[in-house]
Amino acid sequence: MSKWDSYRNLARVYDRLMDDVDYGRWLDYARRIWGDRKPETVVDLACGTGTMAKMLAQQGFRVIGVDISEDMLAVAEEKSRGLDVRYLHQDMRALTLSEPVDTVVCFFDSINYLLEEEDVVRTFEQVFAQLEEGGTFLFDVHTPYKIREIFADNAFHMVDEDVSYIWQCESDPDSLVVEHDLTLFVREPDGVYRRFDEIHRQRAYEPEKLECWLKQAGFRKVSVTADFGGKVLGADDDRAFFAAYK
Repeated sequence: MSKWDSYRNLARVYDRLMDDVDYGRWLDYARRIWGDRKPETVVDLACGTGTMAKMLAQQGFRVIGVDISEDMLAVAEEKSRGLDVRYLHQDMRALTLSEPVDTVVCFFDSINYLLEEEDVVRTFEQVFAQLEEGGTFLFDVHTPYKIREIFADNAFHMVDEDVSYIWQCESDPDSLVVEHDLTLFVREPDGVYRRFDEIHRQRAYEPEKLECWLKQAGFRKVSVTADFGGKVLGADDDRAFFAAYK
């Protein structure tokens, strides 16, 4: 089974699990970075079920959503009916567009799903190749601090009427890889709860490495911040925000 196949089950409940995520903060961050240079076309890389793509389209942007999971894309297409969004089934490591675009965003720690350094480097190179001169690449990642101190070997849980989960983490502080062992209980229309299990792996990278790889890919300027661009990234920040300029 491919490491991406688990999204087949997750796609149907992903939005419910993301209920507490304030997508607007990511959108506000992007708009602050763009400033007066408002992009015409935005690529939402690793778009998942398309919530951010939908919000961008509602703000008047032409949007291209890209994801490796066909099941996630099926949900996204349903949510974005009537909006200016086009979806592509592609691996971010092989991103290929028919024409250059103004900006690429890759939010919600999607880069952390790339477990090999060469995959991150390849993704940065592909994104750079799709951008117009002056274009921007915005993304956020879990930091090494989050892998070592927050995920660590901790367990989390949620109990709700429709969806409940037990989420166990197993982290390696040396490789900075975390394995998320997720057991979900989903209520079916007949009231019976169905259980399914998924394993997801993520890897953190030192921010200095990511910045170096971005510049090697050709980006002329890279900004690394925390708190949605609100402050300089510190040693105990759990999420880093990158803005790279072509």
